[in-house]
Amino acid sequence: MAKRARMLVAAATMSAVAMGVMAETTVNVAKFRQTYPYSGKAVIDYVVGGTLPSGAVTEITLSADGASAIFVHSNIVVGANSREIDFASSFDGALLLTNASFVVAIVDDLGGVRLWADGPCWAECNVGASKPEEYGYYFYWGDTVGYARSGGKWTDGHYYSGVTWVSSAGEPMTNGSPFTVSCPTCYMGISALQSEGYIDSTGNLVAAHDAGTAHLGSPWRMPTDAELSNLVSHCTTAWTTTNGVSGMLVTGTGCYTNRSIFLPAAGYGRDSNFVDVGSVGGYWSSLPHLDFSNKAWYLLFDSNYFFKEDYLNRCDGRSVRPVREVVLCSGIVTCDPPPVTETQTTPIPVPYAWLNGYPSLLAKYLGDYEAAAKATAANKHAVWVCYAVGLDPFDPLDDFRITRFWMDGNMPKFEFNHTTDGSGNSFLPYVKPLGKVNLTDTWLQVPDGGNPAFRFFTVEVVSTKIAGE
Repeated sequence: MAKRARMLVAAATMSAVAMGVMAETTVNVAKFRQTYPYSGKAVIDYVVGGTLPSGAVTEITLSADGASAIFVHSNIVVGANSREIDFASSFDGALLLTNASFVVAIVDDLGGVRLWADGPCWAECNVGASKPEEYGYYFYWGDTVGYARSGGKWTDGHYYSGVTWVSSAGEPMTNGSPFTVSCPTCYMGISALQSEGYIDSTGNLVAAHDAGTAHLGSPWRMPTDAELSNLVSHCTTAWTTTNGVSGMLVTGTGCYTNRSIFLPAAGYGRDSNFVDVGSVGGYWSSLPHLDFSNKAWYLLFDSNYFFKEDYLNRCDGRSVRPVREVVLCSGIVTCDPPPVTETQTTPIPVPYAWLNGYPSLLAKYLGDYEAAAKATAANKHAVWVCYAVGLDPFDPLDDFRITRFWMDGNMPKFEFNHTTDGSGNSFLPYVKPLGKVNLTDTWLQVPDGGNPAFRFFTVEVVSTKIAGE
């Protein structure tokens, strides 16, 4: 049954470092309302406090009916903000959402693509590339210089031979290839890597030896082995070509199915050879193998597989696709109460389905079920009373009448002219008899056993009972 989403909001604040500036940002008010007439749109209002980091954007994750979508808005300000989102296309053309919940987050805008919840942002290009399909630089593990291929002869459809490697500084190698077993990190154990300052206490490369940080600056860095594992497990993949370059299209899941990155099958460098170009991709992580001093963790794929591996020699020249953390400045997590299908503030709950049968009434109150149920009907009764006793709220002659009245001792007894509720069910109204001594007195509830002083009586419908219950 369709309903308007009603939100319970719990505000949260946190501090974050955004582009080197400590900024505490808060979101202390949030409201969600679906526009009426229902058209697949909603408005989210929120108030931002504190200091906004430069380039911050609002990321709204909306979930409903087993689906979810993300909406990003820029130009936010400290103070009141209001954003309209068009959710119909993301929720199979739905014009009205049920069981809706949402998350409002203020995040930085440093670029990159997030592919799963709580995941990092992935750069759209390899280090050394300016387009997603470009191979970029090749690095031995722990190298920050990076090298690109120059020249070479295509041999057997598998590799280029006689390659000259040109450094990222634009200088060709004059003493052979950088990708040999004599590269600095090959055969360095964990203790040696730590003592030489290559890795930190977590085992990952420090910023000074991180190719991502060296070329793009902080907060960009090489992915950890755990992030490569999550890339494999949290995403879907498809072998494809982009501008004539073969590679893997990696697409997010859940809220992130509309986001993807392209990883070109860049091959790798070994000595003066350029191997598996166009057929295999290998991307370094920042973690060395703990047991083998010549290996490090990396991502490996071709047209048939996509997984994380640990047997790659550190001296091979491989690609780097950097990542960065999403700097979350503040957020609101909201949750929806159990599905609401009837009014909550009327003496008798009125089903939304019954009110939906009077669209002009709902339109008058902008889709507010509570206000529509409390309105005065054409017969001068409240609309909720019309539902309770089976009246047409638009018929001024359709009224609830006491057709018979008698006294049983000191207790008044009544019969009524309606015996069906607003949904056509046979029912017995629960009434509260009221009485008073004089017409100018206030109505009082008749106590059990009656009040012999009462001379005037009426009834108040307090609930209904379906016949047979």
